[in-house]
This record gives sequence, C-alpha cells and structure tokens, in this order.
Amino acid sequence: GDIEAFLPAAFQADWQCELSEGAVARIRDWTEPPTDSEMIPGDLLLLDGNQRDLVQNRRSRRIKGPAGTGKSAVLAAAAVEAALAGRKVLVIVKTITLRQYLWDLATRWLPEGTSNKQVVQAMRDNVTIYYLDEWIRHTCVEAGLEKRLRMLPKLPYPEEGLKALIGEALPSRDSEAGHQTGVKLYDTVLIDEAQNIDADWWQLLLRTRRGEDAELMLAADLTQSLYGDQATLSSGQNWTDEPTAGGGFRGPWVAFSESYRFPKNIIPMLADYCDRFLR
Repeated sequence: GDIEAFLPAAFQADWQCELSEGAVARIRDWTEPPTDSEMIPGDLLLLDGNQRDLVQNRRSRRIKGPAGTGKSAVLAAAAVEAALAGRKVLVIVKTITLRQYLWDLATRWLPEGTSNKQVVQAMRDNVTIYYLDEWIRHTCVEAGLEKRLRMLPKLPYPEEGLKALIGEALPSRDSEAGHQTGVKLYDTVLIDEAQNIDADWWQLLLRTRRGEDAELMLAADLTQSLYGDQATLSSGQNWTDEPTAGGGFRGPWVAFSESYRFPKNIIPMLADYCDRFLR
C-alpha cells in the first residue's frame, strides 16, 4: 500500500500539473461506455448473418478462427442477449486485458428495440466477467476456502493444488449436498481464449452451470493453444471433442476466416512485397 515508495516521482510537487479538459475527456472515452447521446452508427457492433445466427442459437457452440475474425464480438453479443433475457452470465477469459475489451464490445451491441442504457444495465445486473485467476479467487471466497487458497505456495505455480481446491469448492451434481457450497451458479457460461483452458479447467467450469441446459460458448484461436499438438488443434480437434468432455457439443467447430484486421485484398500486396524484397 505504500504507493510513494513504489512510484516516488508521482509525489514530487514540481512535477505535478493539472490535467487538461481534453486529457480528461480522452481518459473518459477509454474507460466509460458511451451514452445514448454519444452513440453514432459507426460505434455499433455489426455482425454478419452467420455471426447473428450463432448469437441467437443457445445450443452449445464452439468458434475457432485467427485474430480479428469476430469470435470475441459474437461472444460479447451472446452475453448481452442472455443478460437482457434475465439470465445470469459468467464470462471467463484467460488474461485480465481482455475483460475491458469484451465489456466495450458488449455495450456496442444493441438488439432491435433496446437502448445502450438498457444494455449497460442488463450487463451490470447479470454479467460477471472474470479472468481465470480472478474466478479462482472468487470461487474460493464464496466457498469459504480463501484461507486455504492463501496458504498455497506462489512459486512454483501450484496449478494442481488450485484445481483440487476449486474441485472441492464447486458443487458436485453427484453429491447429496447438491449445490450447497455457496458458489454462485450461472445460466450461461461463455469462455474466450478457450485454447488456453485445459481439459481439467473445462470440467471445473462446467460445474458452474445452474443446470444441464445452460448455454455454453467457446471461442478460440486453436493454432495458439498452449495445450496439445498444433496440427491436431488446427484441424479443429481438441479436448472438447472427447466423449467425456461434456457440454453437449455436436459436430465440428464453427470456423471464422474473414479478418477485419487483415482483409483478403491486402494478401496479394504482401505476397508481392515478399517476392520483391524478402528473398
């Protein structure tokens, strides 16, 4: 808590200056969702027909594709749709940096007949976005296991110990106690960066569902997975294809290929550049 020891320059009086109104406005633009009056058509999240179908379809869905193909946008829109219907939504990401991005995407998805204010309120009331380590901590707190979590060693990273503790914290559908652990359960579970969630974490996350009919969605760039063989993953196969995986998945992954960050008409230009200058 000693911020001055950590960042002494921030406490040097001759280095201080008042933020300009423009700087304050830019910071607010970065950190606050736009209001109805600030929204312009270019701000809205636009999805194609295939993506809209995935948002509306509440079956178990798995989406793969490289960066910029709209995986996170579909997941964010699905969170909004579920929230507006009053469903409790858990969104899990692997890294903390993705949380604000998903929130921003969600506040830009406006289903017909809804306002930005309604979307933001539904998100605040019904959607919880955790990065994986944060979900672990909150689950232990809700189950009364926070002290045991703190007792685990920090280094080396005690992943197996964490999994065992979360397994104890979460309700088991096979036990007579049912859901009496105090851990919050959800109607919709959405996982982004799913390529970095291994099979054990997946089984634990399945136990956060309120019922077997809970809505599920995985979004992943399988070629960047930390787990498993790259060739197998890029073909669309991974631990969710195993018969014991659970989740009710059927058929292959839905593949997104058109990247708004890397349109196809750029590829011939890059190929020509490489032929000319990179040989």
